[in-house]
Amino acid sequence: MIKKVLIAIWIMGLACQYACADELIAEDSAPINARMKLAIAELNHSGQDENPPNLGISLDKTGDKSIAKAALFSLILPGSGEYYLGHKTRAKVFFGAEAVTWGTYATYKKVADWRREDLDVFTNTHADIDVSDREDEFLQILKRYPRSENLPNLSGSYNEGVRRDARYYYPGLDDAEAREQYEQENYLTGDNSFTWDTRANWIEYRVLLHSYRDADQKAFYLTGVAFLTRLISVIDTIWLGKKYKKMRLSENMELELGGNPLKHHASLILKVKY
Repeated sequence: MIKKVLIAIWIMGLACQYACADELIAEDSAPINARMKLAIAELNHSGQDENPPNLGISLDKTGDKSIAKAALFSLILPGSGEYYLGHKTRAKVFFGAEAVTWGTYATYKKVADWRREDLDVFTNTHADIDVSDREDEFLQILKRYPRSENLPNLSGSYNEGVRRDARYYYPGLDDAEAREQYEQENYLTGDNSFTWDTRANWIEYRVLLHSYRDADQKAFYLTGVAFLTRLISVIDTIWLGKKYKKMRLSENMELELGGNPLKHHASLILKVKY
């Protein structure tokens, strides 16, 4: 009779312990009802076996974070994957790098646009030609040649170079027709003709062209920097994610000892939160 009373008191103590300890309930991976049923089941079987040890493993998924999701975040915006994993300082570094990269890119693109406008005005004024819709190849022609066609006592024109190339490609007497066709297809005439008014302005054009191309190329290189920043952030995020999972596994392993003290019935539970 006394033994049954002690058992009843022990069960009531367990119930009070689970009802009052809210923090223990939040951390425990098994519900209260399940634990109570487990305790009653152990007591019911205690009479059949005096020392029935029980070894169990309990897994609780709490706070798990996806490495793939973090990597995707970093690919979209460098630093967001680090922020997702809780590394806010590292995230701020990548955020800052991204802001500087695109801010500098916008600056160089704007400078390139200004330089191109300067080129348009300059060539209209000093070479009598509109280059607003011209490709880079044509801009290079204006850089290399002072005029499209020879003038009296002035040689070195672009069309002179075309005739020279035609004679090189079609040197024979029977190639006269092909040579003439090549010349007509490659001559710069009409709206494509140009003549620099002074040598000084021709040289100044080269400076403006270099300034324009330099700003435009730097803007292009910065897109590569943005891609590289994303690659570094993705690699960093994957490394941090693996480190995070190892840390979660090591920090959230604990052993819990329980059982029936009257029957020497012990249970050992390995709890892993991941």
